[in-house]
Amino acid sequence: DIPPSFRTTSHEFPPTTPISVLLSECRFRAAATAAAHQLCTSTSPTDFSQVFSLFYIRLATLTLINATSFAAEESKVLEDLDSTFYRNPITRTHLIPWELRVLSVRLQSIGQGDSRRGIIGYYNLAQDARAEIAKVSGEDKTMWRERLKELGIVVGNALVEMGNLEGAVRHLESLRVKGHEEDQIVTSRLALLYLRLGDMTAVRRYIFSRGHDGSETLSNKLLLPLLSMAEGRYEDAVQGWRALLDSSPGENNAMITQNLAVCLLYTDKAEEASLMINISYSYFCAAMIDS
Repeated sequence: DIPPSFRTTSHEFPPTTPISVLLSECRFRAAATAAAHQLCTSTSPTDFSQVFSLFYIRLATLTLINATSFAAEESKVLEDLDSTFYRNPITRTHLIPWELRVLSVRLQSIGQGDSRRGIIGYYNLAQDARAEIAKVSGEDKTMWRERLKELGIVVGNALVEMGNLEGAVRHLESLRVKGHEEDQIVTSRLALLYLRLGDMTAVRRYIFSRGHDGSETLSNKLLLPLLSMAEGRYEDAVQGWRALLDSSPGENNAMITQNLAVCLLYTDKAEEASLMINISYSYFCAAMIDS
């Protein structure tokens, strides 16, 4: 039995709290419950825009609270995402929002226990993105190009989840465009992969391989203290994270303070680590409000 003191809390939100408020307060479990309740009670089955929006919130919040297995099971209700059932009969545009399609590909592959299904699904999405790029212009073309680039990164993530780290490295290497901004993004992912593989020499090569000092970019500033952590130099890592916290534009503060807290624990500074964990939570909630 759950003790009575844990059954109720003064911090519990009332059932009528809007989902947007729950998300801004990082109450993901409550948001998942509210999204399911609205889907089943107050949403018209013909309002597909609202249905898909709530369903995306439901799946995303379940994933955030580490209930991925439940999200994977619920995602099966969408069945074949490439079916003509989800196409507008006149314009042939897809009715499911892009973010929900990308998330559902991963969840359905988990639910089916077939990682290769997810890879195939991402490549089908990439085919759709290329088709849209050929049809549109201006800001829409830029948007679809960004989506295509993100899919490349997502495929690399899927290979990592499959345990195929070498394959993920080869895939990300194929995405590199030397001298371009997106090359910095892919290079950062490659460095993180090599960190996981334990190849510190390769990590240094990717951090400092460009014509200018790699530490001048924010992505590489983030990698340097991670490298110190991987090598057990936690005092150096603490200094690196503190410097980043002072100079960071803000969007990475949740991650920086979280890593700083870990390093402080390893340097026997538990009280300060506890403070940093609380600060990290506040940064995370602020980021959710902005998104």
